Amino acid sequence: MKDKLCLTSAQTQTPVCPAQPAESHWTMSDRTMEADFDTDMWWGTLGSVRPFPNFRPEKDIADIQTACQHNDVASLVRIITNRDNAQRQSLAKAYLSTTSKGVGTDEETLLEVLCTRSPLQLKGIALAYNKMYKKDLEKDLDGETSGDFTKLLLALVRKEAGMGSVKQDFKHLSEELKAEKANVSQWIRILTTRHPDHLKRVLMRLEGHIGQPVGEVLQKRFGGLASGDLKLGLTTLVQCIQNPAAYLAKRLQSMKGAIVQGVLVSHCEEDLLTVRVAFLRATGTSLYSTLQKRFAGVFQSALLALCRAED
Repeated sequence: MKDKLCLTSAQTQTPVCPAQPAESHWTMSDRTMEADFDTDMWWGTLGSVRPFPNFRPEKDIADIQTACQHNDVASLVRIITNRDNAQRQSLAKAYLSTTSKGVGTDEETLLEVLCTRSPLQLKGIALAYNKMYKKDLEKDLDGETSGDFTKLLLALVRKEAGMGSVKQDFKHLSEELKAEKANVSQWIRILTTRHPDHLKRVLMRLEGHIGQPVGEVLQKRFGGLASGDLKLGLTTLVQCIQNPAAYLAKRLQSMKGAIVQGVLVSHCEEDLLTVRVAFLRATGTSLYSTLQKRFAGVFQSALLALCRAED
């Protein structure tokens, strides 16, 4: 991905500035005074927490992630107690909306988000991205990636869940595999415009016909033509269609803090129980026990609270 920007890069904390006395407005018109009172009235309240100047949600999130991973309770307390309620709500929304300032996160995380979300969820993510960064998600994807990988990402953002003909989709994909020249557009079109249940049936029929896993076939089919990002994108998409819980469980096996945190936060309200079962089947150990062994301190406590229970 070109010109990556990274959400998780640590930055120097901006010192908390003491409150300054309100400016005198005696020489202003009544209308100006009233407008200034509306915007500055919090300076004159008796509360102990005031809006943090130069508030940047993405910077706070990066610093919170770093503090959690290093069990830095002091930094967590300093950040949270020096943001007013509106700013804390902005942090919560920014944290759950997933990924990055600019699109620039790593390709695997980007694909995880795009491949495991429904069309409705992706629309919400695009709206949140625009509201938070004043940028268009599709334009940023187009600017930071290239070639067929860009086409795949844009198709994923615009994902549909139509119910086509299993017979026809099977025919189109099997014919593409037989053709002398590879045509990735056929795969992108079908895999991003059909309902997951429909696609499972298409891929199952295709695997029965070719006698190999579709992911392996795609690796060979586009091995000499496509970028590594495109092959990763296609195989990730196929895995997420066939068994999203198993795909996420495999991601969790890395036990990298940022990946584990991202999966648990993003899926704790939807399908984390199925991911826990898939993790147990794949590793023979529960996710809860693994988190207890691999992490410590506040970060461990947060992850265990999201995981919720032993299996």
